[in-house]
Amino acid sequence: MVDAARRAGRVLDVAFNHRRRGDIAALKRVIDDGGIGRPYYAKAVWLRRSGIPSLGSWFTNREMAGGGPLSDIGVHVIDYALHLLGEPKVLSVSASTYSELGPQGRGSGAYGAQAAGSAFEVEDFATAFLRLEGGVTLLVEAGWAAYRPTADLMDFRIYGTDGGAELSRVGSPSDAVESLHVFREDGDYEPEVGSSAGHQGVIDDFLAAIRAGQTGWGRHDGSLALTRARIIDACYASAAGRREVEL
Repeated sequence: MVDAARRAGRVLDVAFNHRRRGDIAALKRVIDDGGIGRPYYAKAVWLRRSGIPSLGSWFTNREMAGGGPLSDIGVHVIDYALHLLGEPKVLSVSASTYSELGPQGRGSGAYGAQAAGSAFEVEDFATAFLRLEGGVTLLVEAGWAAYRPTADLMDFRIYGTDGGAELSRVGSPSDAVESLHVFREDGDYEPEVGSSAGHQGVIDDFLAAIRAGQTGWGRHDGSLALTRARIIDACYASAAGRREVEL
């Protein structure tokens, strides 16, 4: 798809809508302004209790879906984490995947996915340890189903040389409760959080890229999404081989 966009000289964008959230934007400003110093460790998770997008649907078919929560919701976690960290290069990954509840018919959610009559062929929980350039490490967890509180949890924690921050989003997208805290030697505080652009922000950015004209199209060829896909592929290879995989 990236090659096709380049050959045709067209804009290609992928809907990473979570980076358009108000709390993500606020934390991005804090980090970019040096509010926590040099980041060295971060942990990003998206966990559900019963969130498998319909057992037997295309979501749980390996050939059609390609993977489970790591590729479904984990890719968004990886995207906004790397975005917050300033897009460092991922040097290597070490990952594990688990398929414990789905094969037993447990953990199904009601997401309206089309039934395919498929057996449960993907993971229902994944974790990955990413080594980034500059010595930074990132731990990722993505789970459709686990014995944990009922409400979804989207959580990001980052530690730096001069401070740290915790961002939390609890509940479904329609009623999520968000919080953002920054911790510093000279006093903790809660940054002002603006409104979230969400999917509309994705559309607005896409249209702005098109209107920028051909001179700017080369910066919007889908390359960002391609890097995410390569990270996901490396994670699955690591889990399958039980080894660290270099990118």
